[in-house]
Amino acid sequence: MRRSGRIAVVLATALGMLCAPSAAFAADWHVSKAGDDMNSCSSPAPADACLTIQHVAGAVANDGDTVHVGPGIYAEAVSAAGKQLTFLGAGQGTPDSFNSSTDTLIRPTSNDVALRMMSGGTVRSLRVEGGSSPPAVDNAPGMLLSAVGAGGPIPYSVSDVVATGGMKGGLSADGIVVNDGGTGRFVRTSIADTAARYLGAAGINVFGANVSAAITRTTLIPLATQKQVALLLAGGASATMAESTVSRSSDSVMRTAVPSRRSICSARRRPVAATASSVIRVMAASKRSAASPTSPAAAIALPSAASAGSGAASDAPSGDRPSTVDACARIKAAS
Repeated sequence: MRRSGRIAVVLATALGMLCAPSAAFAADWHVSKAGDDMNSCSSPAPADACLTIQHVAGAVANDGDTVHVGPGIYAEAVSAAGKQLTFLGAGQGTPDSFNSSTDTLIRPTSNDVALRMMSGGTVRSLRVEGGSSPPAVDNAPGMLLSAVGAGGPIPYSVSDVVATGGMKGGLSADGIVVNDGGTGRFVRTSIADTAARYLGAAGINVFGANVSAAITRTTLIPLATQKQVALLLAGGASATMAESTVSRSSDSVMRTAVPSRRSICSARRRPVAATASSVIRVMAASKRSAASPTSPAAAIALPSAASAGSGAASDAPSGDRPSTVDACARIKAAS
């Protein structure tokens, strides 16, 4: 009798697992310019795909799901709210070009962030442009990676993305903003193979004592010759950068809103200097010339020629001729 009772319990448990709702497993949803929000969103076919990203993110997808976004321009502001989602586009184009038949662009018509995520997630192979409306101070970032409520660390992964802040009035907002939303939570972000474009703002803005960004193979692109900041750290945030480029002209490769600690070296183990117009390319970690040869991340805080110290040798060019500077450093903003 006892044995038959145990068998019945085991069978009931197995049947319960088999009949569990499919929402318990990660699902794939599809958005297409040929779709309709009345569709099932279950495939990229026009008869199945949905029309808007926000409809899928807000009303269809569950935590852990993937939202596939087809080529085209999506004039909407997308918020993942409290869900950890993956947004996978058809392609990001190049930093300076976009093809609506092969690439994916999210660009709100209102003054809003193109893509807002608050609970972690992944963004890959798409382009975001922050919304704009006069006056210029109303421009919005291209992407906001933040936090809400209490809990454990929040992970983000961004790759193969082109991010631009809104650009009305001759100035733009930041390309990518990473912060903790005032929660104090740990936010860990990986940004790779990405381009952040900015005009009078920061390419990447990282804020919060427990917020960090690991940036690799990424290009920070000022869109004018006026004074700008490629990477802005504030509130005790930290960042590392490797195999990355600050192109064209920028007055500051890195700026902190509070005093920072910087450790700088070069392949020749001496300080390096760079002018505002330098193209600063951080060496690949594989060259093993960092202060800690096993460290996977080189970083980007370079002193100005005036602050490099006596005896500092300059690798910077005169005028606007670009240079390549091999340097290693780790940036940690003081709390």
